[in-house]
Amino acid sequence: MDAATLARAMGNSAPTDRYVELAPAFNAAMILAGVTNRNRAVMWCAQLGHESVGLKYMRELWGPTPDQLTYDGRMGNGPGEGFTYRGRGPIQLTGKNNYRECSKWAHARGYVPTPTFLVDNPDAAADDRYGFIGAVWYWTTQRPLNDLSD
Repeated sequence: MDAATLARAMGNSAPTDRYVELAPAFNAAMILAGVTNRNRAVMWCAQLGHESVGLKYMRELWGPTPDQLTYDGRMGNGPGEGFTYRGRGPIQLTGKNNYRECSKWAHARGYVPTPTFLVDNPDAAADDRYGFIGAVWYWTTQRPLNDLSD
């Protein structure tokens, strides 16, 4: 979809220029995720838009809240790692275990350069180049979201 359509689908939550920047990666991720029909596209936009406030935020807003403080010591995080492996990307890849599994999956498909890429570079999970990889991984491996959309 073009940037104007993406902006409308996301409720114009971010500046128009931001949608121009994100549209190529957003579209590529849709293809990787098998989002190939109207129902899937609507649900993809709804899910990513909801989790990221219309693609406005590609990383979890950090207080820390009481819930965020529990990230330390769970989801594969060691002591003090909750902030490091906080939610990133439009579906909020969260926790070292998910960064690890997503990295292995993405490397096996040639999407990232090493099998530990996102663990070693957690900020990459929120950048324009790799930020949608977590969404594709979640959509295709953690939940049958295309099946549910259909």
